[in-house]
Amino acid sequence: MKKGFIVITLFIIMISISLISNAATGSFSVSASSTSINVGSTTNINITAKDCGGKFAITSSDSNIVSVSESSKWIESGSQSIIVTGKKVGTATITITASNVADTSENEVSGSKTVKITVKDNSPSTGGNTQNPSTNEKATMTKVQVGNKTYTKSGFTVKVGNEVTSIKVVPTISNGESYTINGGTENTIKLEEGTNTINIKLASGNTYKIYIRRAAKVDETPNIIDEEQKPKEEEEKVFLKSLIVKGVILDEEKIELSFIPEFSSEVYEYSMILDEEMASITKLDIEAIANKEDCTVEIDGNEEIQDGENIVTITVKSKDGKATQIYKIIVIKPAEVEPVLATTDETPTQEENSFFTKDNLKIIIVSATSVIAILGIIFAVIEYRYGKNTEETDFEEEEICGSKFPGINLEKEESEEVEVPRYEEEPPIRKTKSKGKHF
Repeated sequence: MKKGFIVITLFIIMISISLISNAATGSFSVSASSTSINVGSTTNINITAKDCGGKFAITSSDSNIVSVSESSKWIESGSQSIIVTGKKVGTATITITASNVADTSENEVSGSKTVKITVKDNSPSTGGNTQNPSTNEKATMTKVQVGNKTYTKSGFTVKVGNEVTSIKVVPTISNGESYTINGGTENTIKLEEGTNTINIKLASGNTYKIYIRRAAKVDETPNIIDEEQKPKEEEEKVFLKSLIVKGVILDEEKIELSFIPEFSSEVYEYSMILDEEMASITKLDIEAIANKEDCTVEIDGNEEIQDGENIVTITVKSKDGKATQIYKIIVIKPAEVEPVLATTDETPTQEENSFFTKDNLKIIIVSATSVIAILGIIFAVIEYRYGKNTEETDFEEEEICGSKFPGINLEKEESEEVEVPRYEEEPPIRKTKSKGKHF
């Protein structure tokens, strides 16, 4: 009886510990802001850790198609994002692996999650593009077709013969944003003798320039690219030759920050995502150096960094104000409180309103287990102490009355009645008084 009760008590304790351990198991999930992007554009991949924390490894199945901004990320029971960039047309799989992750009960969390990203290319249009840009992507000109040749950068010069009176210019925009060529929507441009400047302006404000030099009648220059000889107007082009961004926290300490893609004077838009550890950054200290000393550099939007998306613009102007170039930095700052993973309008479930929540169940199970364990111990002590004394007493009586003293009957014999003789009592002697005289 005693041993059986102890075994049952230990079994209940083991089940309770198992239930508590299972209740604290952590997990993680992965989602993408967009699974389809264009060449040169970016999207965010969100990693959410629930009741766990640690290091997550990030890989791309083909970095030539889709590259990742970070190879690993440390997350503590929350949500953080990484940026992936489309390099060329194709499909790549982004894999998030829990490499050193544990839940709140120090149990290991393992496994991996995948997201497929498809990269597409915009087909050149036959006229001015009138499509609306995607709200999740920022537009850039990835290439431009001039005549029958395609180039992947701006600011170059094309020489044509005098017999070429017009030429077709078709730019490719990363997210299909609308553009104009020399203020119009026609892709066929008439050429004058000499240098012709082609201005390609996107709806978001970025402007790209190319130069086409049509030879005079006496000029026998073949139809080739001549990037070495720059027209006078190109020499007046302004741009940034250096860009450094530092974050300023409340105590005025400065932290140098990185952005993607890497800085290039011909890349006019960048992205920057601040970690949760950098949520205290209130402003950015930006060091922007123009290509000419007489240029002016104006910075706007860096003084008050709010939670969410912030757009910082850097405007470079020539001395006479005729040449202008704008750079943008999109800064995403997380809130200082733990982010909400999902928002719905649904009312709380019965489990959420019930007294038997996960935390309360843990307390109930532990309390019940402790009470049962204590009762089991008390019962075992009583059984051991008083049960043993009773067994010893019974054993001693059996020995005395039985085999230890053979031949001796300790039972009480029945008593026989014995007659006691009766004697008659003699009558008492009565004394009489003498009637004579006494002397």
